[in-house]
Amino acid sequence: RVGFGQRCCWPLNADPLGGGVRMSSRCRILGLTTTLLVLLASASYAEESNTFRDDVNELLELTNSAAIGLQFGSYFVSAFSDALKQANPALPPEAFAIVDAVVLRTMSQELEEDGGLMDQIAEIYMQHFTHADILEMNKFYRSPVGKKAINVMPQLLQESTERGEAWGQSLAPKLERQLLNELRAEGYEI
Repeated sequence: RVGFGQRCCWPLNADPLGGGVRMSSRCRILGLTTTLLVLLASASYAEESNTFRDDVNELLELTNSAAIGLQFGSYFVSAFSDALKQANPALPPEAFAIVDAVVLRTMSQELEEDGGLMDQIAEIYMQHFTHADILEMNKFYRSPVGKKAINVMPQLLQESTERGEAWGQSLAPKLERQLLNELRAEGYEI
């Protein structure tokens, strides 16, 4: 019998032919069982992890995350076009069409490739949400109100951005006055 703190797999004796240690059948069964359990657990984890990842990818697809990412490509197009106009004012409009096409094509490829932005975003979701959370979100975004939320989200983002910019611009003079007053009150000359 094995008591608390004792080992259960003592070698019976040295194997005279192989020079190794011969284990009891009980120890071999315990070792094989432990190995099998570890392999099953890791296979189950890998399967669950893949399913979790698949469900996160479905959520990103349901919410049109890649399309929203491509909308940000328009900001890159504007930035590249502005820089190009300043550096080469005589460029014809066709050149800017090329800028547009190259930026959007490159962003599309980079978003979807292995290790691209969509993979990185999926990893972030997996860090902050449980698998059960993702399944509930997928259920929501498949519902009529979830589909509506997805459809109006680009407009909400655009309008919110416009309002935020307008608000920031209206706030700028007030912030400038308050900052100048407080810095002067502290003895700073500006």
